[in-house]
Amino acid sequence: MPRIFDNIDLDLLPTLRANRCVISGFHSPVERECLRILLRGTSPVIICPARSLPKRIPPEWQAPLAVGNLLVVSIFPANQSRITAALAARRNAFVASLADEVWIAHVSDTGQLRNLQSQTEANEQPASPGPPPL
Repeated sequence: MPRIFDNIDLDLLPTLRANRCVISGFHSPVERECLRILLRGTSPVIICPARSLPKRIPPEWQAPLAVGNLLVVSIFPANQSRITAALAARRNAFVASLADEVWIAHVSDTGQLRNLQSQTEANEQPASPGPPPL
């Protein structure tokens, strides 16, 4: 099963590229940079946008898709083309349900990720801020 790594710290990428499946929305600029680096490796990556699937496959996704190192999954219908906070919360809950372990780099006291962390803990699913275990 995949692990969730949200708001990935660039310093941890060598660890994450070492045979771990990483699933994220890869929405923020830092996350997009992490995705670019992760796609250069051979570990599996799952992109789960908080909207419908993209209409065009970006060129940098084509090779990893072709060799089976990349999966793009959305739980939203084709008419949900804009990311909203509500869609992101639903996506995060879906992604958490797939993961063996949830890792969130930064959680604010009042943010949506705090709610996600509480939900995963209530489900007795490991959810930890800070670096993932090696």
